[in-house]
Amino acid sequence: MTPDEKFKHYAMIYYQEHGDLYVKLDTVIDGYRLGRKISGYRVAKKGREGRALSKEMEQWLDEHGMVWDAAGRTGHVRAVVCMEEPGRIFPSMAEASGWAGIKSGNICCCIHGLQHSAGIHPITGEVLHWMAADQWEAMSKKEQEERLNQLEDGVSYPNKFGAAFFAQLAAQGQIADFRREVAASDLFPVKINRSYDFGLSLTEPDRVDLLVEFHGGQHLAEDKRDFSGKFGRSKQEEIDNDRLKQKLAYRYGFSPRTYLVVNCRESRMEHMVEMIGKSPLAALFDLRGIDWEKCERQALDSYVKQVCALYAQGYPLVRIAEQMKLGKCTVPRYLKRGAAAGLCGYQPVRHEQVRIICVETGQIFPSMAEAARFCNISSGNLGQILNTPKAAGKDPQTGRLLHWQDYESWRRKSPAEREEICKEIASYCQQRPIVCQEEPGLIFESTVKAAAWCDGDPSSISKCLHKIYGHTGKHPVTKEPLHWSYYGA
Repeated sequence: MTPDEKFKHYAMIYYQEHGDLYVKLDTVIDGYRLGRKISGYRVAKKGREGRALSKEMEQWLDEHGMVWDAAGRTGHVRAVVCMEEPGRIFPSMAEASGWAGIKSGNICCCIHGLQHSAGIHPITGEVLHWMAADQWEAMSKKEQEERLNQLEDGVSYPNKFGAAFFAQLAAQGQIADFRREVAASDLFPVKINRSYDFGLSLTEPDRVDLLVEFHGGQHLAEDKRDFSGKFGRSKQEEIDNDRLKQKLAYRYGFSPRTYLVVNCRESRMEHMVEMIGKSPLAALFDLRGIDWEKCERQALDSYVKQVCALYAQGYPLVRIAEQMKLGKCTVPRYLKRGAAAGLCGYQPVRHEQVRIICVETGQIFPSMAEAARFCNISSGNLGQILNTPKAAGKDPQTGRLLHWQDYESWRRKSPAEREEICKEIASYCQQRPIVCQEEPGLIFESTVKAAAWCDGDPSSISKCLHKIYGHTGKHPVTKEPLHWSYYGA
């Protein structure tokens, strides 16, 4: 039997036996494990697409009233809504896929939260987002509006409400300033990709005195709703992530008085006002002068529309980013979306290419793209570490880590200044030997070699060294948990 024939055979057996029920990940039929691997069709996990079905297979499933998605589920055909055409309901995924020019399996992945978007609008060129029609119709008008605005800019209602609230505190002089999406690596000496919702400056604008998190229902154990399809992460993953961020903040000087959490399970103004009033923020600030209805209006508005409106008034991109507390890369991205939807006439300017030099080899590249191709990394990653002691990419011949500088600024530096930069790089990159407390006689030169010994993960060992994790890995003989520290510490 061919893979398609096997799939048809076992899918039909399951459908006849179970009807409307979805095939679960661990379901096994005659030795075939549906959902993990069946007939050569690899199933996607988060952010990774599996093999698409053939057109013949999709037609066969459609004829039998079934769909097969990347999560390994079969069921009846469902009506779907395109979020960019919310007034139009497609009676089946097959019809929607024909309109959008994509495979119905991709639409199904969007509905189940395995893909963020699928396809391009045939007229406007917008990226398309999909939702099951029954889920869309079950929402209130306000929830539908909030969902559409969130798709445009990716920012939730509680986060926008909090930003509007802190903006009023700053205007009243109760705080010096505030920042959105404060990266942990900007606050603490750690290399970890985590960020906090808000950082408040009470006296000096460049200093973060308070960290504030606005937690929706997906962060709360007592909220029994399943948000995995909407946010892409399970509730337990969100809770574990919150614990890690709190642990980091406490380790580096913050406390329950300066690390604050506002629980906001519902996206309603009354609920937000109540939760802020019950939080420690009420004791720190005078809330009597806050215009809550203004916060509500700004929370329901789209950041894309606000950015386009400021751009139309002649504001430069830097001013827009400062006024709206957005990143310098976020504003151009919102303007591109607005231009595609006809909200503004933004056209990206192609800036003059910047020449860069590799500190280790002395090679000069005419642009970041050329340098990125040389060491097989993305130009975005290279741009983030330019003129810093951090490395990006390896020499394709020697495997040595490479560091990068802006060539024009490097050329103007004196030999002593260049030597100082090289010393800073060497100091940053110097790896201290590490030791396993269960085997104190073994000394490892790096986390990579330690991980190879215990069949573990180098990044997890690094987190143990920075006291983020208590232990990681197992002893290759005794199987006991391993604890790690720097040699001589």
